[in-house]
Amino acid sequence: MASEQASASASASASPEQASNRDGIDIVKALDILSMRAGDDHNHDHEHHGDCHEHVPDGGKTMGQSIDMTQTEEGAKAIIESMESQRQELAEARRKRGTEIQATLESLTVRELLASVMETQTARVATYREYDE
Repeated sequence: MASEQASASASASASPEQASNRDGIDIVKALDILSMRAGDDHNHDHEHHGDCHEHVPDGGKTMGQSIDMTQTEEGAKAIIESMESQRQELAEARRKRGTEIQATLESLTVRELLASVMETQTARVATYREYDE
């Protein structure tokens, strides 16, 4: 009981920096580290062991999450507009493709339609078997 009281009083008198050291890295220090890394300057005074963000392996730039803390509002708006434009283009391409497929299916005879369904089903089953192996 006495040790619990001593521990509680020590916690109450600990500075915020000491408390954060006990719980993990100090938030101010963490932000300082992130700020130092955010710039375009890259310090090559250290050893490279494949972890350096300036030397990403092939294909690595498309993997994982990337957060640009220096992005301007105009840049962000341009990205959003570009994504919206791409979304609209994809939606239009899907609509056109759906219309083409519908027209093709409507032009088939019953026999051709059944053969097409069976061929599609066979290809689907083969794909699942290949995936399972």
